[in-house]
Amino acid sequence: MNYNNRNYNNSETKKLVRGLMGTKYGPIILVLLIIMSAAIGYYYYINGGSSISADAYAEYHFIDVGQGDASLILTDEAAVLVDCGTLDQSDIVIDYVSRYTDRIDLFVFSHAHDDHMGGAANVIRSIPVDEVLMTSYASDAVFFEKALDAIEEYDVQVTEALPGGTYTEGDVNIKVFAPVTDYEDHNSNSIIMRVEVDGSSVMYTGDAEHRTEKDALDEYPYGMKSDILKVGHHGSSTSTCEAFFDAVSPKYGVISCGEGNSYGHPHREIKAFFAERELEYYRTDLVGDVVFTVKGGEITVNCGE
Repeated sequence: MNYNNRNYNNSETKKLVRGLMGTKYGPIILVLLIIMSAAIGYYYYINGGSSISADAYAEYHFIDVGQGDASLILTDEAAVLVDCGTLDQSDIVIDYVSRYTDRIDLFVFSHAHDDHMGGAANVIRSIPVDEVLMTSYASDAVFFEKALDAIEEYDVQVTEALPGGTYTEGDVNIKVFAPVTDYEDHNSNSIIMRVEVDGSSVMYTGDAEHRTEKDALDEYPYGMKSDILKVGHHGSSTSTCEAFFDAVSPKYGVISCGEGNSYGHPHREIKAFFAERELEYYRTDLVGDVVFTVKGGEITVNCGE
């Protein structure tokens, strides 16, 4: 991954400041510029970034894998896969991804549960993967061990997802908010991350529980606002607390769950959040694959294609 730093010409900045200070109203103008700059910076800090660029292009795919999670992010510069569903859904994911790209620049494991990464080994063995982003919270499950074996066999780079960490893959920018500490279960150790491409943004939450969300909010009270919320834990009421929902303040939501699942996902509490705020959300059990396309500064949605 790349970390980008912008260099400023200090000598030119000094000349500008000295020029302003030498005029009658220079000091006043300089103070106003500083205040405006601080206000703009604070606005972006609270809202997590800028508005969508008119030149932006990105596709956020939420693949229908039944009672599981799999998402594909495509831009002009990168292909990022977030989870891949169960082992028996791996052929579907591999076929879907292969229609759009011949390699995966970054493969994110949100957490070590088989409905999120049960087919990870098959994906790695079928499509070239450059890098995996995951937490250090391991599992002794067979699917997890097989994923690690495939990573080693195919010499895939592994990067640990750290709270507060920022990661760049091409024009895809990732900020990790959680887990901020080690919990004793896999769901609570899910990665919560905000993905941004040219001002468009999605919040991914894995199966993070309320305490993970609240701890993340305590640590990072600003910068979570996102256009799209990938609703946690397939729409379970144990995830997506109201405070977290409002911090993200999405325009759209996506719930990935299986038709007629035995858990009753999505739960009524989650559906109520969207209804009360008159927001649109899409369920893979009802509409199939969900694709958000960002183009010309706008977001459009297509389902079941």
